[in-house]
Amino acid sequence: VVIRPAKQTLPDGSVVELKDGAQISTDFSGPVRAVSLMRGTAHFQVTKDPQRPFVVRAGGLAVQAVGTAFTTELADRGEQLTVLVTEGSVRVDSTAPSTASLAAPPAEPLVSVDAGKSVVLPVAAPIVAHPMVRALDEAELQEQTAWRIPKLEFTATRLREVLTQMNQHNRRQFVLGEEGVGDLRVSGILRADKM
Repeated sequence: VVIRPAKQTLPDGSVVELKDGAQISTDFSGPVRAVSLMRGTAHFQVTKDPQRPFVVRAGGLAVQAVGTAFTTELADRGEQLTVLVTEGSVRVDSTAPSTASLAAPPAEPLVSVDAGKSVVLPVAAPIVAHPMVRALDEAELQEQTAWRIPKLEFTATRLREVLTQMNQHNRRQFVLGEEGVGDLRVSGILRADKM
């Protein structure tokens, strides 16, 4: 069985991956491509369209990107938002009262976040200090985005069948050394990108 995060293609061609339990709603009818993150974690691969900003709202915050990739996570019972940028950059502002004003955001964002960096912000409370943007090393970045990687799950599966599945997701191909070993049954979950 291949386990993957739920993936949706949005009306503009952008792609969102939803971690288990995540919930969003979208409104692409106006001048802004608007997504509301109600709960959980979502990763967005945004299609470029400078004429129509792509904005993810969570509580009192709005994360805006044009042609970038980033993850938003609404955590601690919806009290804080983590923004992790994997490609390009985003700006985070307080949510404007209408979508029309989001089309022309203020000149100075609350915070800007570039690729390989993240920021954690309170959702409801006013932000009084300048938010701290943190650079992530490669291992931390991979750990934070590991939920997006497909996994292979096996339960009492013959080793030859496991190897067949693994070889479909891997450049390095596994071969049985002894034919009889292929009948051994194995169970476990493996990342599809680490083989």
